[in-house]
Amino acid sequence: MFLTTGSIPAPDVENTNCALLWGINPTVTAIARHFKIHDAVNRGAKLIVIDPRTTYFARKADVHLRPRPGSGGALALGLLKVITDENLFDADFVTKWTKGFGELKTLLDEYTLDKVEQITWVPKEETIKAARLYATTKPACVFLGQTLDQQTNTSQAIRVITDLIAITGNLDTLGGNIILSPVSLGKNPVALHDKLPPGMDEKSLGCEFPLTQFEFTKLAHPPSGYKAILTGKPYPVKAMFIMAANPVIMDANSQEVQAALGKLDFLVVADIFMTRTAELADLVLPACTFLEQTYYATYEAGAYLKPTIPGLLMLRPQVLPPLGESWPDWKIIFELSRKLGYGEYFPWQNIEAAIDYELEPFGITTQELHNHPEGIPVPAPSLLYHKFAHKGLWGKLMIYILSNTIFRKYPNMYHKYKKIGFSTPSKKVEVLSEYLRDMGLDALPVYHEPFESPLGDPGLARNFPLVLTTGAKLDWYVHSQMHNIPSLSKRMPHNVAEIHTNTAADCKVREGDTVLVETPRSSIKCQVRVSEDILQQVVQVFPGFDDANANLLTDSSVYDPITGSVPMRASLCRVNKVLN
Repeated sequence: MFLTTGSIPAPDVENTNCALLWGINPTVTAIARHFKIHDAVNRGAKLIVIDPRTTYFARKADVHLRPRPGSGGALALGLLKVITDENLFDADFVTKWTKGFGELKTLLDEYTLDKVEQITWVPKEETIKAARLYATTKPACVFLGQTLDQQTNTSQAIRVITDLIAITGNLDTLGGNIILSPVSLGKNPVALHDKLPPGMDEKSLGCEFPLTQFEFTKLAHPPSGYKAILTGKPYPVKAMFIMAANPVIMDANSQEVQAALGKLDFLVVADIFMTRTAELADLVLPACTFLEQTYYATYEAGAYLKPTIPGLLMLRPQVLPPLGESWPDWKIIFELSRKLGYGEYFPWQNIEAAIDYELEPFGITTQELHNHPEGIPVPAPSLLYHKFAHKGLWGKLMIYILSNTIFRKYPNMYHKYKKIGFSTPSKKVEVLSEYLRDMGLDALPVYHEPFESPLGDPGLARNFPLVLTTGAKLDWYVHSQMHNIPSLSKRMPHNVAEIHTNTAADCKVREGDTVLVETPRSSIKCQVRVSEDILQQVVQVFPGFDDANANLLTDSSVYDPITGSVPMRASLCRVNKVLN
């Protein structure tokens, strides 16, 4: 989205007449958004849901498309094909504010509706219905879910969907997808990227993926890190510190993760519980819960899924002192840094002083947040703080002037691009990306099959005839967390393989049978859950379970070339009954 529009456009569902939910189930993952969408539907907004599973909102949808996992990019191209062929796009916007629309139309000639149906398993009549409904019901907004982030065609699929938003005139308009600044409010930086020696960015593991190079996503690529540990290439990695994570369960290709962590000379894990990852550590540091430490919450206007109150800062005060020998995360980081000789970068003796430093550009202190438990709104967009906060009185004056003139209605101001253009090199929506072309990548949003799929590898599909997806969330758990709470665990104590009634019949299994779900990498035992609520020929296994770890089945050897995403949502598998 950022490469295409220079921003992360957020859905303005409160004012929309049509909401498209793509691979997202807010009823389970984001209850506040669930209620907003529910309110929109109750007041008459149309609803389109794209999901191979029948979720709460899928049952309420005017159109429910059930694509084969991994084929979302092809479906998006099919929707665009209908919209461009039937001239349902905003011609004035396309002419003035897009770059590469002609080339996109040429690309769409390759994606006939018959071809899209073959790839996606979605009947072409349903694709046409959805395209017409979205393009003609104004305004319309799109919610994108994590499903699209965990595939090998992630970036191009999201680029197509962003094009869909733009060319239909639903970009930065009331009730559409609003352009909000993607930087993190404009706080004083504490990541210390600027303290690294010159040339370190080029040595970052996974630096070949463009996503790792933006300032707000600057990080190493985890699968590249595990491979460096195991192979010593491009250089050896000897030690690791893990905090607030359980990668043995939650990262793709658990066998490789466990082998890599086991090969380290020194592994430290800070956690509240003895997780599967902590069990491998040379040293486990007892961490605190959120109740035992003060920090602040940021409901930022730049967040993709658009919070209730943009730019709100709220304190999350400590409720009780740390139990036993546990320390809050910030104290572990500060003290470790001092022991390593980097104390000058962590001069604060307590978290309140550190928060005061971070929030200094806003002139907001921890004490003021204490005095306002309801939170303090930050009305101006973060780009103003980012640009002017460190320029003394002149900078503060510029923030004041701009936030009370051009940006006085922010974030409820629309068509900002008419005044300042888009934050892209061309100042337009870049349907065609020269940046990607210069990197040797697809300049247009071309669809590529998943590395394991019935169409991409028909030979393998003869032995593994079902499509596996492993990402759906459950009401009671957050990733691998909460499984140790008895009242929650009893609701679903063990992992299940969710399959369609007809698929179950083909596999000769019934509800409650124990089955072996097997991929070319490994296998796990699950109980069968038979349902009409999942697409035929698809198997859903849930992440986060220790005893039947879905990531034993997933792969991390192939990536999306832009984001580095691995295929956690689309691969091949087979299901066989376990005989007693």
